[in-house]
Amino acid sequence: MSTKDASSLSSTLRVIPPTADSEAAKRLANERRLSLRLRLGTLLHCTLDLADLIQQFGREIEREVGGAGSLFQPTDSADPMHYGQSGRHRVSYKLEYDNLPLGLLECSRDKRFSERELERLEMMIGCLIPALRNAQRYQTALQSAVLDPMTGLGNRAGLNRAVDREIALARRHRHAAALLVIDIDHFKQINDRYGHSAGDAVLLEVANTLRVICRGSDALFRFGGEEFVALLPQTDAHGAAVIAERIRIAIAEMTTQYQEQMIQVTTSIGVAPLVKDDALQSWFDRADRALYQAKQSGRDQVVMADRKNLAEVILR
Repeated sequence: MSTKDASSLSSTLRVIPPTADSEAAKRLANERRLSLRLRLGTLLHCTLDLADLIQQFGREIEREVGGAGSLFQPTDSADPMHYGQSGRHRVSYKLEYDNLPLGLLECSRDKRFSERELERLEMMIGCLIPALRNAQRYQTALQSAVLDPMTGLGNRAGLNRAVDREIALARRHRHAAALLVIDIDHFKQINDRYGHSAGDAVLLEVANTLRVICRGSDALFRFGGEEFVALLPQTDAHGAAVIAERIRIAIAEMTTQYQEQMIQVTTSIGVAPLVKDDALQSWFDRADRALYQAKQSGRDQVVMADRKNLAEVILR
C-alpha cells in the first residue's frame, strides 16, 4: 500500500506505433532494470544488520532516483532509521512480507517524483523487502540470545558482550566505568513462604525498579536467580556509589503485590569501579566480593570493592 506524491497525469493518451528504435529502447530499459535488480539483490543480502541495510538502500535510492532522503520506521520499534535529508515531497509505503508487517518506508526530496521514478523506486523496494525480513529475523534471534525471557533485561551472555565492549571503550577514550552486582536478600524465603510465582513477581518488580532508577546509558542484566548486574559507563566510584545507594533505597521502599500478599525485600550491592588491569572476570569478581562483604555485614547495604569506605566515597 502506498501514498504517492507526483505530478498529475494528462487525461489525453496518444497511441504511438512501435518502431525499431522504441523496441530497442524498451529492451535497453528492461536490461537496466534487470541489472539493477541483480545488483540490489546481491548488495542488500550481504548484510543482516538492519541499520546498515537501511543505509545501503538509502544510498541506492539517492543514486538511482536522485537527491532523495529516506526514513524507515520498523513496526516493532519506536526508533526510526534515517538516510540523507528529508524534503517537501514525500512518498510512503507500508512494507509487508507474507502478510507480516515490516514497517513504513518514506522517501522524500524537494523535487516532485515522476511516475517513472516512482516505478523504479517501487521495483527497488521489492528487492529490499526480502532482505529486510531476513535482517529483522536475525535481529530478533540476536535479541533472544542475549535477553532474559522473564525480566526482559540482558542475560549473562549479553553481560559478557557488554562488559568486553565497555572495557575496550573505557581504555580507548580513557573514561571511567563501574559495575554493580545486586542481590535480593533472603530470596529463598520468599519462594518458600509464598511460592515461586510470588518470587517471579518480585523479580519483575525489582527489574522495573532498576529501569526507573538507572540512566538511559546504563545497561541492566539478570545474572541468574535473584542476582542482577548494572553496567555504568562513564561513571567513577563516587557516581557508582550514589546510584547504588539510590537503587538500595528504592528497592527497600518497593512493595510487590501478589494475590493478597504485600511483599517487601531489601538488596545487598557490591560496587567495583573499573581499574587499569581489569578484564571481564576480574572486574566482575571484585564487584562480587564486595557483594559478599555486604551480605556478611548484615545485608541491605552497599559495599565498595577494595574495602573503600562508602560514606567517604559519596561525600568526596
